[in-house]
Amino acid sequence: MTKYEAVFILDSRKLEDNGQTFAKSVQAHIKSLDGVVVKDESLGRKQFARPIGKHRAGVYWDFIMEIGTDKVLPFQDRYRLDEVVLRLQLFSYETPPPQPPRKDDGMGDRSFDDHRERRFDGPREQRRFDGPREQRY
Repeated sequence: MTKYEAVFILDSRKLEDNGQTFAKSVQAHIKSLDGVVVKDESLGRKQFARPIGKHRAGVYWDFIMEIGTDKVLPFQDRYRLDEVVLRLQLFSYETPPPQPPRKDDGMGDRSFDDHRERRFDGPREQRRFDGPREQRY
């Protein structure tokens, strides 16, 4: 069995309990496909950067599951025409490797960006180049 991550974006206007009953139905469907739900998490209601159809916001749910590779298409087909689901994205899930501890770079609590911002102290007029400008097309 392979680990997958499924991210659902649900229509918030068609949900009554922020998707709790939908999440239970997804868990039941995964179990019916002989899979195991490792983690399910509600990511809450979020505004979209671009509308999906006429929808400007949706409720996000994230599921991490283990199912067979032959069960992926039946899983996706089950939610393809569901009116509550605006989007479904399925990813192959890999746990990230542990990060090595960061070494001390001698800058203390300051980051590189903080150091770069301090290079140009002074009024804004002094930082600007007031020479002739070329027109670029």
